[in-house]
Amino acid sequence: MSLPLHEAAKTGNAEKVLELLEQGSDPCVIDERGRTAYRLTAGKEVRNTFRRFMALNPDTWDWQAAKVPSPLTKEMEESQNVKQVSSAVYSFVYIVPAHLYT
Repeated sequence: MSLPLHEAAKTGNAEKVLELLEQGSDPCVIDERGRTAYRLTAGKEVRNTFRRFMALNPDTWDWQAAKVPSPLTKEMEESQNVKQVSSAVYSFVYIVPAHLYT
């Protein structure tokens, strides 16, 4: 049985995943091994595609049945990006040897 959403998720094709979700593909459908498309995702970008779609369409599907853990809003992504930048700056400062400051 061919499941296009599962295939797109498995191959890491975030654009195709979004296209299929927008066309009405059901993320709750399970494959022959009992896995949803989200469970097969290859990479963070594909997982985030499902989560972004969930944030914009919370009542469209049973997201718990689809195994999508939580929505991802723009505000959440921006907050995560700020934390990552702050962490990177802190790490850089942290690893600079002390003798360079004297």
